[in-house]
Amino acid sequence: MKNTRAVIVLVCLSAFIGFIPSIWADPIIDQSFIDPNSSSAAFFQSFELGQTFTAGVTGELIGVNLNFSTTGAGTLDVSIRSVDAAGAPTSTILGSTTITTSGNTYFLLSEFIGFPSAIASVAGQQYAIVITAETIYNGAWFGYHEDSYAGGKQWANFGGSGWYHYEDPYDDPPRSWDLNFRTHVIPTPEPGILILLGISMASVVGLKRWWKE
Repeated sequence: MKNTRAVIVLVCLSAFIGFIPSIWADPIIDQSFIDPNSSSAAFFQSFELGQTFTAGVTGELIGVNLNFSTTGAGTLDVSIRSVDAAGAPTSTILGSTTITTSGNTYFLLSEFIGFPSAIASVAGQQYAIVITAETIYNGAWFGYHEDSYAGGKQWANFGGSGWYHYEDPYDDPPRSWDLNFRTHVIPTPEPGILILLGISMASVVGLKRWWKE
């Protein structure tokens, strides 16, 4: 009888242990805009350039890919911010990281820019990716002016004068710019999966008690 119980317990424990990793998904690319046309928006020291986006899944935003270049050595901040009622970035920083360059640098979309702590991301909510040139002389964030990304758009803040939404005046009608980006998010497990986890844990406790009887 004990041997039979041991086999049953081992099988159930193996299933439970195998089930746990599937609950926490790998990071996914949630939102992205990638355009190969190589237009760009410039930024300078003490200048902020932003791209807003609308989260598609609820989870933890752990990093981004951006496509930009810088001139000279220095530092710049990449931050995730909330947006106001007009859709413009606010001063509320939800998470940020600092990039230090030793000279002229070109950042490809294949390069991952991670945040020290995960940032809560809620599906349907708008956020902003903001580059702040701290000591970088100047740079350019690549994108395009076809207004191709429906979940957000480019914004600029010239030396603290306020956020401005740029539209290309040569387009008729004027169209918004979008800047190349990707967001990486670890999705939150669905409620049904968490319920299954609870049932599995309760089953393991029950098996433990049954084993001792």
